[in-house]
Amino acid sequence: PAHETSTRVKDEEGYPSFALINKATKQAIKHSIAATQPVQLTAYNPKTLDESILWTESKDLGDSYRTIRMVNNIKLNIDAFNGDKNHGGVHDGTTVVLWEWKKGDNQRWKIVPY
Repeated sequence: PAHETSTRVKDEEGYPSFALINKATKQAIKHSIAATQPVQLTAYNPKTLDESILWTESKDLGDSYRTIRMVNNIKLNIDAFNGDKNHGGVHDGTTVVLWEWKKGDNQRWKIVPY
């Protein structure tokens, strides 16, 4: 997915927000309705400021990975549900949810040019 940065909207730590957009479907990842619930997809409109699709990255966790969290609640992180080593890791079809930081590998992300 592409990510577009907004310097207008920042989180409480001052990090700029961005949207995560599937280039093929033009859908953006939207905040879930509550903690532990799956994130949602919604049509992306670059002309509309929709805070429910804005995310920020944390500081570097020391290995070039960061958490990705809701712009308006940095305590909830994007989490590959049951994507930790104990459950066999992340694979196609893994549900993506929002979860409090548990220091899991399934909560650490790296955005790289594709």
